[in-house]
Amino acid sequence: MGSIVCLIVVCGVTQMFFPWWSMAIAAFVVGFVVVEGKTGIGVFFKGFFGVALLWTLVATVKYFTSSDIIAARVSTLFSLPHPYLTIVISGAVGGIIAGMATLSGCQLRVALLD
Repeated sequence: MGSIVCLIVVCGVTQMFFPWWSMAIAAFVVGFVVVEGKTGIGVFFKGFFGVALLWTLVATVKYFTSSDIIAARVSTLFSLPHPYLTIVISGAVGGIIAGMATLSGCQLRVALLD
């Protein structure tokens, strides 16, 4: 649980100042330094849930503060039936990228230290 909170804080702060893909670099570093465990699906899901929660929360806040204008346009662009799916898909995409980055960081730590 602590590594998920650390990932949310580090990725949230990183994305405030750098582009969206900086989240993958931050997740890699957190996977290398913080995440416990050797390999496997547990490390992937720590990264996935941390950033998916972050991105879903940010997208939901932006959805309700902008009167769903951006989400409606993006859902029309991708032929989605409802703007809420834009929030879910953005969270899933961010989660997959962060999960792979966290797993890669953990794998590198295992390869270098073991």
